[in-house]
Amino acid sequence: TIGCALTANAVVTLDIGGKITQSAGSAITASTLTGSSADGATLTGANHVGDLGPFTDTGASTGFSFTDAQALTTTQAGPRKP
Repeated sequence: TIGCALTANAVVTLDIGGKITQSAGSAITASTLTGSSADGATLTGANHVGDLGPFTDTGASTGFSFTDAQALTTTQAGPRKP
């Protein structure tokens, strides 16, 4: 769980062997966000990410949910599950 502000003027990579969640009031600020999870990711804070890069999920997930409070571009977001 991301429970506080996470700020970088570069790429932030979240590689977690389980589910990724974000607490209310927390935000990710980064030029690019990438990563992987093993049981889904719910990143629905007032994030400020310029580019959503590759993000994969390897488990029986509930999917990927992302909220951005600014304009967002995307690059390859990883393979889709059938």
